[in-house]
Amino acid sequence: MSEGKPSTTREALIAELLGDLQVASGKLDQAVVAAARMADRIDASTQSLNVATGEYRTAVDDMAARFRLEIATLMQTATAHAAKAVVSQQTAVLQQAAAAAVQKAIQDGLGSRLKKYFAVAVIASGLLSAGIVMTAIKLRWVI
Repeated sequence: MSEGKPSTTREALIAELLGDLQVASGKLDQAVVAAARMADRIDASTQSLNVATGEYRTAVDDMAARFRLEIATLMQTATAHAAKAVVSQQTAVLQQAAAAAVQKAIQDGLGSRLKKYFAVAVIASGLLSAGIVMTAIKLRWVI
């Protein structure tokens, strides 16, 4: 082919095709460069995402550890309060039972003593009456 204008249609088409191929080749080179830049950005984004994910995981783990500690503390506090309440209730029940037992013992003991004193009083009264009757008989008092 000679330099200059194409002499035949075929040469013109080939020249146009070569020109189009050169434009396409340039655009392909630009696309390769753009794809390389995009790959670099994707790599940077991936690394940033990995770092952010690691930081997020660490933050979640720290938060979970704090929650576990807080829950354990709350459970210990609640258990301590419940234990104090149970001990308090048991103490009150035991105090009431002890008071009732002491009161019953006092009543039973006092009742038993009263029964004994009453029996002694009856016997003493009977002896006194018998003594009076005997004295009256000896003195010949008429009863």
